[in-house]
Amino acid sequence: MEVQTGVKIGHTCLHRLVEKQEWSEPHAKIEVKETSIDGGKVRLIPFF
Repeated sequence: MEVQTGVKIGHTCLHRLVEKQEWSEPHAKIEVKETSIDGGKVRLIPFF
């Protein structure tokens, strides 16, 4: 966050800000065949 905005925000404060946000349900434009999570990265395999 500091790199993008120049403002240093602590982890706890940032976590609270994220938890307060209202998130809308995502809508996929194509069908997802497979998902995998590895080391914090998410990979989506599209269904063709």
